[in-house]
Amino acid sequence: MEKRDLIAILALIVGIVGVFIFSFNSRFQGLQDSIDSFRMGLTDQIDALKSDLERIEEILAVLEQRMDISTKEFSDINEILDSAVDRLTDIEQALNQSQTPPPPPPPQPVSLVISNPPIGDEVDWITSVAGNSTGIVTNKTLNLFLLVYPVESGGPWFVQNRLTVNPDGSWSGLVYFGRNPDIHPEDSGDQFLLLAIVTTADLQPGETFAAIPESICQSSISGLVRK
Repeated sequence: MEKRDLIAILALIVGIVGVFIFSFNSRFQGLQDSIDSFRMGLTDQIDALKSDLERIEEILAVLEQRMDISTKEFSDINEILDSAVDRLTDIEQALNQSQTPPPPPPPQPVSLVISNPPIGDEVDWITSVAGNSTGIVTNKTLNLFLLVYPVESGGPWFVQNRLTVNPDGSWSGLVYFGRNPDIHPEDSGDQFLLLAIVTTADLQPGETFAAIPESICQSSISGLVRK
């Protein structure tokens, strides 16, 4: 093999190994904050790879000034490259093992509670209703709705606006109890039932139901009185 060809091959190998080291350094950086012992092991391996590259570059610099290469020098280069490949393989395996995703947590049971207003409370025409839940935030197929039932007129159940559940499971929204008091003052003192449900259905605000719609979970029914 001619000196020019050998130098070109060695330079190519150095470049490839250098790219591997840059890639491993980038991937390793994301693990540093949480896996101290693993970090120290990989740091040693990467430092050793850098040292091997420096040795190869030194030999290349010498070869560029000479017309031949001894058998021992060629053997030394092969030994260094074999060592570098082994280290790269070890680091790759360690990274793959460290990045295995943990098993997903078991799904939370779906539950629903209305916390405000309390049962029997007096409410305005438009009142803020709040509550808590579990198992809804992590399941994007579930929807949370509030339903209002006017007792004096014998129903139906009126669907209120769709509710957004916060990351901690809490929720709140405005609810209409009856009609505008400026137009219908006679609604004062009327009784209403309030219910929260979790469903996969896409209910629409203002939609009515003679019976409670099919649901996955529902809260206790609250009895309230319009001021």
